[in-house]
Amino acid sequence: MLDADIESLYVQYGHYLFTRCKNVLGSEDEAYDALQEVFVRVVKNRPTLDPERPPLAWLNRVTTNICLNRIRARRYRNHIHIDDIRELADCSPSIFIARLAENRNLLRYLLNGVDSRTQEVVVSYFFDERTAAQIADNIGISAPTVRRILKRFLIQARSRLDGGATVSVPAERSAIS
Repeated sequence: MLDADIESLYVQYGHYLFTRCKNVLGSEDEAYDALQEVFVRVVKNRPTLDPERPPLAWLNRVTTNICLNRIRARRYRNHIHIDDIRELADCSPSIFIARLAENRNLLRYLLNGVDSRTQEVVVSYFFDERTAAQIADNIGISAPTVRRILKRFLIQARSRLDGGATVSVPAERSAIS
């Protein structure tokens, strides 16, 4: 990958990746640092991108991993207020999803310990506010698979918070608003 290619990636995707970093990390300053780290990784690794897949898929994965590593380093799990967890204990599945979307610190906490594909889907759905179809197109899996991954994550999240109520996943974004 040439320097011109890297510059082109930055010009084309930099704003989107910055917005993603800011949404995930909750801080503009940290988002700038994370974006810089993403492109340092691009320069350092000089990836050979698959012409069949858009470079944004790879950049999203790198960005998500960097942001989640930063969150782990901040140890958000020690800063989750107990009331955030208690309020979700008895709510309905649809309210659970809506509250989870509103409470980014809790969502960050719940992302710790899940596999990277699940992290990518959850970040795209809750932080980037993408639909299952958009996520599927971006990472190269089917929309039903995206919904299964979301459902599995939500069931695990609910279980971690209150002992195991079931949760259904809306087919489209508007269902959680």
